[in-house]
Amino acid sequence: MTSLTIVGIHGLNNKPPAHVLSDWWENSLREGLARNQSIRRARLNFRLTYWADLLHETPMKPEDDPAPYVRESGDGALPAARNGFRQRMAALGFEAVGKLAEVAARAPILENLVEDLVHERAGDLYRYHMDAGLRADVRQHLAMQLQAAQATRRPVVLIAHSMGSIIAYDVLRREPDAAIAHFITIGSPLGLAEVKGHAAREFGSPEVPAGVARWTNFADPRDPVAALDVRLRSDYRANARGVRIDDAGVCNTYVNLEGKANPHKVYGYLRTPEMSALIASMLRPNSTAGPHCAAGSSGAAG
Repeated sequence: MTSLTIVGIHGLNNKPPAHVLSDWWENSLREGLARNQSIRRARLNFRLTYWADLLHETPMKPEDDPAPYVRESGDGALPAARNGFRQRMAALGFEAVGKLAEVAARAPILENLVEDLVHERAGDLYRYHMDAGLRADVRQHLAMQLQAAQATRRPVVLIAHSMGSIIAYDVLRREPDAAIAHFITIGSPLGLAEVKGHAAREFGSPEVPAGVARWTNFADPRDPVAALDVRLRSDYRANARGVRIDDAGVCNTYVNLEGKANPHKVYGYLRTPEMSALIASMLRPNSTAGPHCAAGSSGAAG
């Protein structure tokens, strides 16, 4: 079985201590591999890029986290998404709405309102975009982690959740020599006009970073962060090697200890059958899929 080096990068807001969050991410990946692929001793060299400490003085106590890592109930493979004709048409419909919203957001008044909304609802993202020193520090955290990962001489997989996908994209555009075997974005806002606008001002036209050999974007259409643009392929052109984004729907079944669903939560994404199959395909051939996802209600982003 092949050995991988997997680098993760988390999203916005304060987090539990780095070692706790890292364990929760790795536990989620291993839970999915065990349940969906019957891989119980995967050779994963996992390392988490932790940057919450750059914006928050003290980490969140694990017991105060409203949505901690919780093992999925039951046994056997977790439900996979249905990616048939109706689901593809629904995704295209959401994308069309998102494109219209994107055009509207370019109007001067609405553009200011969007900026204000980001400031109010996503303070970490606003600070990242507005504070050059902070932005450089956050990027350096990931750049150093990728350098260390490449030194292992194993294939490097980069998994970026939510705002972490923005940071990862920025770093990979700035570091064209960073060789990433597989870039995986989950619950990503990279299709939103506000995000693409900031990237375009720094890097020019949106495209797949030069060092990325493959990019897969996983999105649950009920995820409020990714819902308006679950397909990134149309937003980012191929890199010089012809690599384009592969978009795939997933069913994020995360439920917290109080029984509240949250289809944006990272732990649900990390253990989806689609994620497990992708990781398994790099560890060993002939991976299989599990049952399909039942429709469910959307939870709050987090």
